[in-house]
Amino acid sequence: MKKHKNGFTIIEMLVAILIFIIGILGLVSLQISLSHIDNISDKLTSAVELAQSKIEEFQSNDDPSSFGNGSDFIDGFMRTWSTSAGSTSDSFSITVKVGWGGANCKNNISACIHSISLQSEAIKID
Repeated sequence: MKKHKNGFTIIEMLVAILIFIIGILGLVSLQISLSHIDNISDKLTSAVELAQSKIEEFQSNDDPSSFGNGSDFIDGFMRTWSTSAGSTSDSFSITVKVGWGGANCKNNISACIHSISLQSEAIKID
């Protein structure tokens, strides 16, 4: 007659704990990645909002060319803008670049790790 053992062996318990730990480490890694992606998404949204606000400022002005070229630094973002002749004689092309991240980003948009660029066209109203 064979005896039937109830319960788990120590090896089975160690394997189960190991599988559980691997699963938890996977979830922690996923959470860290999602947090990083969320941070990048927030920065990208802020950069697009800054670029869009500058373009709207140009477009609401009767003479967008009067702004010329320039730059500013707002809340960790370097923003530059430039105007040039548009596709018609009474229009102007507007380009706004916003960059963030990097040691010298405050002084030079080329030094920024991340950047976006928006371009629009405005008509000069006489």
